[in-house]
Formats: sequence, C-alpha cells, structure tokens
Amino acid sequence: MSAAAAFAVVAAVAATIGISLWERQKREEREDVWRRYARSRGGSFDEPQGAWLSRTGGAAMEIESGGVPVLVDIHVVGGGKSQTVYTRARASVVLADAPAFHVYAEGLLATLNKALGAEDVELGDPEFDGKFVVKCAAPQAVRGVWAKAVRDTMRTSLSDAEASSDGRTVSVRVVGSVLDTAKLDALIAVAAGLAGQGLAQLIDIAALPSARFLAPAGPWDARSRPQLELVDRDLTIKLAARGSDEGLRVSLSTQIARTLPQMAAAIDASGHVKGDVPPDLLPPRRDLARIGGAQLSIAGKALHLRFPPGRFPGPGPIEASIELFVALTRKPESAFR
Repeated sequence: MSAAAAFAVVAAVAATIGISLWERQKREEREDVWRRYARSRGGSFDEPQGAWLSRTGGAAMEIESGGVPVLVDIHVVGGGKSQTVYTRARASVVLADAPAFHVYAEGLLATLNKALGAEDVELGDPEFDGKFVVKCAAPQAVRGVWAKAVRDTMRTSLSDAEASSDGRTVSVRVVGSVLDTAKLDALIAVAAGLAGQGLAQLIDIAALPSARFLAPAGPWDARSRPQLELVDRDLTIKLAARGSDEGLRVSLSTQIARTLPQMAAAIDASGHVKGDVPPDLLPPRRDLARIGGAQLSIAGKALHLRFPPGRFPGPGPIEASIELFVALTRKPESAFR
C-alpha cells in the first residue's frame, strides 16, 4: 500500500470516528435534556439500550397530558444520505372507532397514505386550513377530533409538523431532534388532544355522585378503554361513547326487571316528544329539554337513549337522562298499553 493510500485509509477511519463521537455527543445532549424534561413533567425516561455505537433511535420518554400517556421518541426513516430523523409523539386513541386522517403542512414534501376514499378537506378554520392539508375519509368526524385548542397549538407551535391516525394510534412528528421544551410541550399536547377526544367530558360526568368511573389504565400502547356507569336507586345505567363517520356518538342504556312493549320517541330541543311513547310516562317537558335531540327506545327489558352524533352531553343532561329512566321504570305496566 502506498503512503498516499495508507493516509487516505487513516483519514477515512479518523473521519468515521469523529462523526461517531459527534453523533454520540449530540445524542447524549438530547438524552440529558429529555431526562430532565421528563422529570419536570412527572413522566418516565427510558434509558437507551445497547453499546453507544450501535444505538439507533436512542432513549424515549412517556409523559401524561390530560389523562393521556404520550410516548416521545426518535424515529428514523430511510438510510444513508436519504435518512430523515424525526422527533415523534404517539398516543393510543381513548375511545373506539376514531377516524383516520393525515394532516401535514402546506407545501411539505410528505409521503401520503392514500387510503381508499381519502380526500382533501377543510376543518372550517381559515387560519388552520391555510397552513395545513387535511386528508381523511370522514370529514365530519375529523373536524370533531381537531378541537380548537389542538388546531391553535398545531398552527402556532408546530407549523412544520405532520399528524396522522389510523383510528387506533395518533402520531405527531417533526423533522430533527427536538431539544426545545416548548416544542416538546406542543408535540405532547397535540398528540394527547387528538387521542383523548371525549375523555375530559367523561371525567366531568364522573364527578356526579351517581357515577362509577373506571379510568383508562396501562402503558401508552396497551391502554384499556374508560368505563362509566351511573347508579341511581335500583338502576345501573351504562354510558357508551365511540366514534363514527358522523362524529362522536354517546348513548345510555340500562336493563330493567320487567318486560315492556317496544316503543321509540324523538325528543326535540324544546322538550317535545314525537313517537309512540305516551307523554304521561315522561318527566316534565322542561326536564326533557335538557336532553333535546336524543332518541329514546324501549325494547323488552332494555332502555336506550342515544344523543346526536358530535354531541357529548354534560353532567346536566346526564342527570336529566337518569331521571327519564327512573320515571319510565316506576310506571305500572298498564301505563305502557
């Protein structure tokens, strides 16, 4: 080997070692920032595994925001000169049947999952719609997921980010290794806000004296669904909340001891009832107005009350719904004939 060739080999090895040492320094800097950040947020920091030369993504941290655990890690796409490093925040969707979507900055060169039926839509927020492209197959449901606070945070603090969901997991990512704690706050807030649709309302209802609430539990990627029951006298009423193409659907149901004839009724905003349920079986109209828009059905031993898509009733309407069920169960069977 000539002297020139030997020098070239030594220089290449030195450059490789230098790059590795620089990458190690940057990784350790990020890990130190994230370690302190996780501690300040009351979260956990997962130390990196393996020899330092063989690490790829490195450490991760799990932070809870609004009752939703969010995992923040480094996500590497591609390799060599085409490699892109992202800081990614992920969270499991709290309620079942959430819509899928892909949102990215206008002009951002992103690889899109062009799902069947996906289309460009607007969320109805001119400032947000002017900055981001939204692709989804269920526009009405996606508008419900992207609440104003989430849109504002994405627009003001994450204008270079992209967010996606397959209906089970939400992912929000930005290019680069994020060390700025304000940007980490924004990533976590957006991921938790998108994944946690409906959780805050459930927690509000859980404050009622009659409520029995089982909060979601488990690690971020194996989270149980929340469960809420309302117990009043001899009635146990189950609340169900899940997604649909039209938006979040909330319903109440209970089983009673006796069998009733099949009936159905619609309650309008003023408390008027249309259907085949006799009016004298129901509470006063002023009380029914609190659950206006709901659909009541009676089938055998089952009572169901379904609220319009996109509407999550607060504690007041829930209490009025309980009184409706109690009123129906106290009437003699002869009243239903």
